Order: sequence, then C-alpha cells, then structure tokens
Amino acid sequence: MEQWMLDRRAGLGDTVLEGARTIESLCALAARCEDLPGVHAAAVLLPSSGGQLSAVGSSAAEAGTGELFALMAEEGPGVDCLRRGQPVDCEDLSTAEGQWPRFAPAALARGFAAAHAMPMWPWGQQIGIVNLLRGSTGPLPADVERAARGFCQVTAFTIRDARRSYRLNRSGAEPARAIGSPVLVGQAAGVLAERHQISMSEALNRLLAYAGRYDQPISEAAALAVSGSPDFR
Repeated sequence: MEQWMLDRRAGLGDTVLEGARTIESLCALAARCEDLPGVHAAAVLLPSSGGQLSAVGSSAAEAGTGELFALMAEEGPGVDCLRRGQPVDCEDLSTAEGQWPRFAPAALARGFAAAHAMPMWPWGQQIGIVNLLRGSTGPLPADVERAARGFCQVTAFTIRDARRSYRLNRSGAEPARAIGSPVLVGQAAGVLAERHQISMSEALNRLLAYAGRYDQPISEAAALAVSGSPDFR
C-alpha cells in the first residue's frame, strides 16, 4: 500500500510540475481516490466566495453519479465538513436519512453504504472537500485515509499555483485563458455528463476539444455547455 500510494502521489506531483489546469488536477485527484481499495466513487467539492459548495472535480464511476455529487454539494458529509472544519465520517448511510434526508436515500439507492469527507487544509485555509463513497459499511481504513490525505496535499499545491497564475494573467494572457473558472468548468462537465450519460472525464474531454476546435477559452466553452448550446456530442 505504501509503494502504491507513493507512485500515485508522484503522478499527481507531475501534474503540479507541468502546471496542469485546476479542473484537470481535481479530476485526477478524484480518479486517484477512486482507485483506493474499497472506494467506489469520489468527488472534490470547492466552496465559492459565498460559502456554497460546487462539485468541480468528480470522477463518476457510472453515468448518473454526477447528479448525486451535485446533491452532495447541498447536503451531506461535505457540507458538514465545511461547516465544522474537520473530517466527517458516516460508516452506515442507512442511519443517516434523518440527518441528510435527500443525500442519504439517493446514495443508498445507488448502492453506496458509507460516506466520508475530509478537508483540504493547506496554509491554514480550507480550499476544498474530498468526498469518498464506499459500497460497504464500516470505518475508513487508516491506510486508505492516509493515502487520500497525501493526494489532497499534492493537489492543494496545484490549486494554489493555478490560482496564482490566474491572478498574474487575468489581463488576458494565455495561462488565464486556459485555467478559466474551476467552478464553472466543473458545473459544465457535470451538465454534459448528465445530459449525455457519460463520465465526468469524458465530459471534460469534450469541453477541452470544443475549446480547442474553436480557439475559445475553456470558460467560454463551459458557459455554452451550461446554457445548453452547442450539443458537445
């Protein structure tokens, strides 16, 4: 497990060194977490300036999971994690229907039995929440939690560097055009995933392909996707 974790942290580190875009890094984080033993789905939630959460880095194991992730941004362990500033663990979702009357039944209906949320806390500032969904009840194994935290730490540096680049280039330079708004891009990918019943990774690929084909900033392509035009097939 230790070597496995180191290999995947190195992969995320490569993303940082290459200056990859924030949304791609978040999708990579979710994908790495989904590879962890016993984890069936993962999503990264980012808080907006108003404190609301948006699912911007989910990697859906099945078509339709993005709808659950969108609901998770409204209630569930991720929301509670943001409010408390500490990890939230639900070892048995069947006992949480009173606490999360919409999220818990929806997660159970999709075959998930346990949910866990942990904050990303670089530099004393919470910049995101990582959510893990599991198919069996019980506590999150210590080695799985440790690996997920390691992934979070590496990805946090990616987000920091991307935000710095965006601030430095917001006058219109190419790096700023490439990064776009992580929240908007994530929302657009979620819309495409639900509309066409595809994975978040495939939805992101379609956004990037469209932006490249028409030489548009990714944020403009995302806005078009959210508005319903064009089709992005």
